[in-house]
Amino acid sequence: MVCTSGPALANYFPAINEASLSRVPLIVLSADRPPELHDCGANQTIHQQEIFGSYVRFASNVAASMAEPSGERALRRLADRVVAEACSVRSGPVHLNCEFREPFGPRILPSPPDQDGKGAREPNTRTHQVRGFSGDVPADVIDLLAGARRPLIVMGPTVLDAGETEAGLRNLAGRVGAAIFAEATANVRGLQPEDGRVDAYDALLRGGQPKELPDLLVRIGDLPTSKAVGQFLMSCAEIPQMILAENGEWPDPAATATHLISGPLAPILARIAESLPENADRSAWAAGWVAAGLEARGRLDRYLDTTEPVEGTILRSVVQALPREAALFVGNSISVRDLDLFCASGSDSPEVLVSRGASGIDGLVSTIFGVSAGHSGATVGVLGDVSFLHDAGGLLAATRADARAVLVVLDNDGGGIFDHLPLAGEGHPAFEDLFVTSHGRSIAEISRSYGVASAEVRAEQFPDALQAALSSGESHVLVVRIERRESLAAHREIGTLLSQVSGWN
Repeated sequence: MVCTSGPALANYFPAINEASLSRVPLIVLSADRPPELHDCGANQTIHQQEIFGSYVRFASNVAASMAEPSGERALRRLADRVVAEACSVRSGPVHLNCEFREPFGPRILPSPPDQDGKGAREPNTRTHQVRGFSGDVPADVIDLLAGARRPLIVMGPTVLDAGETEAGLRNLAGRVGAAIFAEATANVRGLQPEDGRVDAYDALLRGGQPKELPDLLVRIGDLPTSKAVGQFLMSCAEIPQMILAENGEWPDPAATATHLISGPLAPILARIAESLPENADRSAWAAGWVAAGLEARGRLDRYLDTTEPVEGTILRSVVQALPREAALFVGNSISVRDLDLFCASGSDSPEVLVSRGASGIDGLVSTIFGVSAGHSGATVGVLGDVSFLHDAGGLLAATRADARAVLVVLDNDGGGIFDHLPLAGEGHPAFEDLFVTSHGRSIAEISRSYGVASAEVRAEQFPDALQAALSSGESHVLVVRIERRESLAAHREIGTLLSQVSGWN
C-alpha cells in the first residue's frame, strides 16, 4: 500500500489493525515531508513516524538522504528486512515512512551485478524461519492426551494452510478419540462426523450445557467466533486446556490455558499424533456429541424451512449454491455468527474468508473484490447493510480494476445485532439513533449509481437471483430485506428448540 503524506496515511489504520491481528503480510510505504518542513505550518504535513504503534511488526523512517547514491546499499538492506519482517513466523504489517525533497522525480537503482533487472533479486541479507517442530513432545502433554476420556478439540478462524492442518487434526483426533468443534472459518472442510466433527455445536450450546463436560480441551488457532462457545470454554476453566498457537501468539484472554505450544501447526499436530498410541476408540462421550450435532442440524433446517426468512435462510442458500472452488467472504456482526449456526460445513463447501482479526466493518466491500482479484473461482460476499454503507465507494474502485464479485447485502436498516443487547429492551430513547443507526437508504440505488447491477429480491426469489448473478460473470449486488423483529425472535427460539435434542442435557 502506497500513499502520499498527511491524513491519507491515517486512513490505513483499519487495514493495519486487521492485518496485524490476522497476521497478513502487508507493506505500507508512506511519503513524508523532510524534517525542515515539520512543525512550521507546511501543507499536508503530520507526524507520521511510528504512527501505527504496536500494530506493525517493524517500522522505520527512510531519510531523504538515502535517495542519494551513497544510500543505495542501505536501501537494499532495508528492503530485505521489510520483506523478511512482514513474512516472518509472526507475519503482519510493516511501515516505511519515506521522506522526499523536491524535485520529486524517480531515481531507479541499478541492478546488482548478478541480476538482469527483470525479475526478483536475491536478498542481500538472507533470513531463515523455523518451519518444523523438532525435539520430543513434552511428556506431560502426551500424558494428558493419552489419559483423556472426554477430549474436545476446538478450532477457530485460521489463515493457515488448511489442507495440511486438516490432515494433522484428523490424525490427532483419531488417536485420542476426541470430539471436534471446527468453525467454518477454519476451512477444514474434509472433516466429517466419522472423524469426530460435531455439526451445529454452536446451536447445541445455546440450548444448554451438556450432561458431562470434557476432561481436556485442546484449542487450535484463533479464538472461536461464537459467544456460546466462548462461554462454554469459560465453564471449563478448571480442566486442563492446551493451546496450539501459530507464530508465537498467546491467544488466551481468559487466562485458562495450562499448556501452550507455539510454532507451525501442521508439523506440531503431526509430531504430537506420532507420539500417541494408535487406534484409540472414539469415546461414547464424543460419539454422543456427534449424534446430537446431527440431530440439531436437522432441527435447524426444518426450522428455517418453516419460519419467516432470517439471515440464516439466505446464508444457507449461498453455501448450498457455491461449489468447493468458490470463495465466500462473510462480514462481521450477525453474518459470521449465523454461518456456523445455520449452515452445515462439508467437503463440498466453499472456502470461507473473514476479517476477524479486529472484527471491524471497515473496507469489507473492497476486501471482497480484492479476494475476487486473487481467486480463480466465483467470489461471493455476504455482509450487512451498515458494513456495505461504510465502504460503498469500494464499488467504484472495483469497476475500475475490473474485479468481479456478487455481494449479498442483508438489509435490516441498521445494526440489528444490537437488538440482542439487554439495552434494547430498556426503551432507551437514544437506542435507535446511537446503536441501531437506521439509515433508510436504498442499497440497490446506491450500487447502481456506481455502475454495478443491483436488485432487491425477496427470500423466495433469492436462490434463482443468486444463480443468475453468478452465471452472468458480472458484478452484482443482491439486497435481501430482513425484518429485525423476526430475526431476533428466531435467534431466541433456537435455545428452546435445541434444548429438546435427545439425551443432550
